[in-house]
Amino acid sequence: MCEALRLGACSSFLPLGKFFRAEDVDPKIIHHEKGIDVLRVSFGEQKKFDASLLVSILTLLANDHHYCIVVLTSNSAQDVFKVLSQSDVVHLLLAPDALSVKHIFVVMDNSGAGQGLELKKKFA
Repeated sequence: MCEALRLGACSSFLPLGKFFRAEDVDPKIIHHEKGIDVLRVSFGEQKKFDASLLVSILTLLANDHHYCIVVLTSNSAQDVFKVLSQSDVVHLLLAPDALSVKHIFVVMDNSGAGQGLELKKKFA
């Protein structure tokens, strides 16, 4: 992600555990000169996505950060949308093609996060 944001090299991954303490997370945060903080996290060897881990880290980060960018992997996207549906505002960055938009709406529908969206009608 750091390369995509043109921030150069980033820190090593923070392995996700059951509980987070600020003193464990803070050293892993890169404070970039462009005003962006970057924290790379990894689910490691876990075979199944655990939403409580994402909720735990986002809760900790929400105290000091106004925006959190979450890169979705194809095997966790549906579960991540369930977590993100609790947010006040979610911005999605997608590839600029109709197939990507249709795919993300399917994932959102399957997670229950796409209910009531007006945009869905335009891309159905």
